[in-house]
Amino acid sequence: MMLSAQGSIATGRICCRPEAQRKTLRSDCTVSNRATATIAPSCCRSIHASTARRSDPRGDRREGRTMRQACDARRRRQTRCSSSRDEVGGDATKPALQSGFKMDTEIPYMYSLCSRGMPATMQEFEGEITYSSLEETSNYIKPLKVEFTLSKRRRRWDMVLSHPSVAVLLWHSELDAVVVVRQFRPPVYVSKMLEGGENKPDEQCLRSGFTYEICAGICDKGVSLEQTAKEEVMEECGYDVPIENFEMISNHVTAIGISGNSQYYFYARVDESMRIKDAKGGRVHGDEMIDVLALPLSEGSRFIADHRYAKGANLSFGVMRLLAFPPEDMLAARSDVLNSSSDNSRS
Repeated sequence: MMLSAQGSIATGRICCRPEAQRKTLRSDCTVSNRATATIAPSCCRSIHASTARRSDPRGDRREGRTMRQACDARRRRQTRCSSSRDEVGGDATKPALQSGFKMDTEIPYMYSLCSRGMPATMQEFEGEITYSSLEETSNYIKPLKVEFTLSKRRRRWDMVLSHPSVAVLLWHSELDAVVVVRQFRPPVYVSKMLEGGENKPDEQCLRSGFTYEICAGICDKGVSLEQTAKEEVMEECGYDVPIENFEMISNHVTAIGISGNSQYYFYARVDESMRIKDAKGGRVHGDEMIDVLALPLSEGSRFIADHRYAKGANLSFGVMRLLAFPPEDMLAARSDVLNSSSDNSRS
């Protein structure tokens, strides 16, 4: 791969198909130093409500109740995982196959809700993927230089200003699974290529740019967070979820060192009765190349620990949250923690 330096950003070409398979049409992807990584938030340790004062009997009772909920949830989850393995004859590699649902060809323990499959998507890439420094104005990011004085020393910090966003943890009640979107992320692909230090124009290299995430989108339309979440679920996943079903469970600061924008985290329950007729994942209202999958919670820990698949931090957080608090307990547990914090602040 030939690289030429332009300022502080390299430019180059990455061949994503053998010469014999290339067509005349080329797709060019321009990439800058946009932040691509998110900072994984703390897990569910806050459920213990460690800030409750021991001298306050109300805090003791509430903390004990919250911890008991977590313990009960873990026991129910272990029982559910054992049942799933029993249904498939003790084989932990696949969940019990639900009627009407196929399994994903890439990850055999994931359900395929609306998926073309990675091989079909990869066949649509043409020619070369290029990257270069960003010179024109972008509608999505804005590089900035921040200067400030700290401890009598003048300092500088380079950042990228971007939109806040929403992320939606969708629990599929019929499958007891988290709805996952798989899509090609050009920044992830280019970053992986540059980290490796060499160009490997083969199928495995192209696969490195496909990520597994929960449904998410930027807030740039001037509507409420709940409305943004609803629209993203329709566009990416093909489900029409009533807006009142979206519950905010957390908010995070993503890409702390380079962007620092907020991501608002929602939870909603879906089933097949909410599916939009003839929905095709990212092709419902747009041209995103998205496969919609479902990760059984019984396989959640296994998937998080599998380094072969690039995954967003918000997906890992969501799976861990559901493993700690099953859907029937999660919102109640959040309410207890918030009430505990409110009582402590007043005291």
